[in-house]
Amino acid sequence: VIAKKLAGRLFFFSQNGSYNYVRMMKRGEKASAVLFLSEFVIDAASCAYLLDKKPKPYRKWLLRGLDRLSACSGIRKLLEELLSEDAPVSRKSELIAAVETMLVSECAKKYGPDGIAGQSIQSAAFAVNGHISENNLRSEEIMFAI
Repeated sequence: VIAKKLAGRLFFFSQNGSYNYVRMMKRGEKASAVLFLSEFVIDAASCAYLLDKKPKPYRKWLLRGLDRLSACSGIRKLLEELLSEDAPVSRKSELIAAVETMLVSECAKKYGPDGIAGQSIQSAAFAVNGHISENNLRSEEIMFAI
């Protein structure tokens, strides 16, 4: 079940950062971009908790709790900088890529590098889903458990 939740969260997460945030900023739709960036941060943190098999806390403790996880060491700093109003769009794009790379790397450590290492976050989502041993759960729609 954790792998299914992770696969779904990774898939959903892949749409919010490098795709929708950057797209909205290019269009000049800053309010929408901020919404997508916020969702990206929440999804990234959710993935880190799932990778560590820890329950995700309430949002007010979401970022602080990341320091207690063994998975995704250093992700809190990246996410907090992403939320900073001072960082330019180019820096935020770099941070988004760094968070995605970190999550793909952690997935590869946990589920094996075959089909995950060096892949996009969306490809990693399908690879994690492929590691689910229970046929019925694996064959459900990827976002079934989120």
